[in-house]
Amino acid sequence: MITLKYLCLSLLLLATSAHAGTMTQTDWSMLNFGTGPYPTWWRIFDIGSNLDCTSNPDDVSLQAKEYLVDSFFERAMAVTCGDVNGDGYMDILGASDTHEIAWWQNNDGSGSTWSKHQIDTSFLGAASIDCKDINGDGFPDVVGAAFDLNDIRWWENVDGSGLNWVEHSVCTYLNGAYSVKSADINADGYYDIIAAGFMANDIIWWENTDGSGELWEEHTVDGDFSGAVNINIDDLNHDGYLDIIGAAQLGKEVAWWENQDGSGEIWVKHTIKDNLSGPTSVYSADVNGDGNIDVLSTDLFSNTVLWWENEN
Repeated sequence: MITLKYLCLSLLLLATSAHAGTMTQTDWSMLNFGTGPYPTWWRIFDIGSNLDCTSNPDDVSLQAKEYLVDSFFERAMAVTCGDVNGDGYMDILGASDTHEIAWWQNNDGSGSTWSKHQIDTSFLGAASIDCKDINGDGFPDVVGAAFDLNDIRWWENVDGSGLNWVEHSVCTYLNGAYSVKSADINADGYYDIIAAGFMANDIIWWENTDGSGELWEEHTVDGDFSGAVNINIDDLNHDGYLDIIGAAQLGKEVAWWENQDGSGEIWVKHTIKDNLSGPTSVYSADVNGDGNIDVLSTDLFSNTVLWWENEN
């Protein structure tokens, strides 16, 4: 059983020109309260250094040294990490709503100097990315979801340098493709691709049938998850099979789907919370160190960060 355990961190979702390049909070043009997801600019936010946790009488003070990677990556939507060029240093990858997928080379491993490399500049409405070795050649590739194009694609890191990329299509019809992950759902040794479609209300995974990344078989996890906006992958029930966690912004719900026999063919839905104001993201981690994987989420209109304790 996953139960609500703790509520903390009332967030001020503030996008500033210092953090978002040319984006300022006075630009409300992307707000669309009719369809969502809501909206592009508040994916870039700043958290104050003194945060009042309502369940803890002591203030929590966050202290971190800030490093600027790029101040001109307009309308940045998503970020992840991976050693793209195999030099042993962790690089940064990003997706921009100005249709760009790029990565920044960690030049000396210190994280203080970066060189930008573009992967794709025409991926309209780029909303989410992941970095995994899709075709098993030993080089990390990039997976992306494009809201405007309804596309799921992956880019092959051809020679492992991160300078030569070949695009491969996975799906061109996932309406409002918004969140994407890569994981071996059916434990066949190949990385599969999982995505959420906001307008389609779908959570779908595509089986990498022969490990080449060229042949994909579609499997629907849930076709009625209203405003599916974010997903995460983890083994929530300790059965050795990867499960899927999702946030439905319009359905106001956070749920997980049990990969019942490990094949990725049979899924059982478990609702965690269904009366939220508009969840925007989900994550999983053992928050309280009891050995169980818990679920975390952000809830947009209540300005809260939540986590639910997995008591199994």
